[in-house]
Amino acid sequence: SDLEAKQSQIGSMARKIESIQSSGEVVRTELESILSEADEKMDRLGAFYQTVDRMLEEAERVHQMEEQFELSRAESQREPATAGARKSRSNSSLSDWKKEGILSLYLNHKWEPDLIAERMKLDPAVVKAVIASNS
Repeated sequence: SDLEAKQSQIGSMARKIESIQSSGEVVRTELESILSEADEKMDRLGAFYQTVDRMLEEAERVHQMEEQFELSRAESQREPATAGARKSRSNSSLSDWKKEGILSLYLNHKWEPDLIAERMKLDPAVVKAVIASNS
């Protein structure tokens, strides 16, 4: 009877060990899945930051070119460049960059149009129109 009690305890402990191993395997699988998802999101975030950096660099380059153009034009005409003319040109080129940014976020980063509109502070209809016109 003492031997039977010991065997029963050993059997019970073996079942507990199996249960712990099983739950440990489940936790391990879940952690691997979470790490994989985190890696994917970090890759997407890195690509997003690269896109934003390129857009900002190009916008700055375009802005500098516009200023140089305005200065050379003003010198050639001997008239000061109007702020309105500079602003309208800046808006049109910025508009092109916004379109490129919208398409990049939609196509490359799989953002939803409403999220793009929210983050870029644009009307969702405008974002959807840009996407539709380039599909």
